[in-house]
Amino acid sequence: MDKQQAQKIVDGLRAAEDAKGAVVELLGQEARNFKFVKEPDRKVLVGSFRIEVGRTFFVSVVSSPRNDDDFNFAVCERPNGNVILSSNLAGTDGIHWKYQPAKQHGDNQARKTAFIDAAGLDTIVIPFPTADISAFNAAVTQAIELRRRADGAGGADNDDEVEKQALL
Repeated sequence: MDKQQAQKIVDGLRAAEDAKGAVVELLGQEARNFKFVKEPDRKVLVGSFRIEVGRTFFVSVVSSPRNDDDFNFAVCERPNGNVILSSNLAGTDGIHWKYQPAKQHGDNQARKTAFIDAAGLDTIVIPFPTADISAFNAAVTQAIELRRRADGAGGADNDDEVEKQALL
């Protein structure tokens, strides 16, 4: 995603914060207290937020490891936790998150099929956040739940990491 799309995400989350929503912008060290943000090749942090609307999760928008003009959207359930959702794709309708099985053992095709059966596609569009955070929150929550269910399909696995793949 380009800088304008990345800024649109952050501006929407700031608007939700200004509207007295359950969104808090993290600043200083707290904003950089994410293991993927701390990576030395991520030079630009556009914003980090804690969102508490039904469930708590953390959102950060950072530069791509390969290009300071390309940005990634990432969601974690705790600051130093694993990335649950990540995407560097956005359109006019929002952030495009594509499911990739997180598990390294078992039947990843069964996981992919389970996700597509539940979601209808392998990609979920998360609308850009606005002062009314409800549509953004609902889409992120749905994507997290669908990811967890699909990752549980395809056989037993002792690996409890949600997403091992690096942010694109």
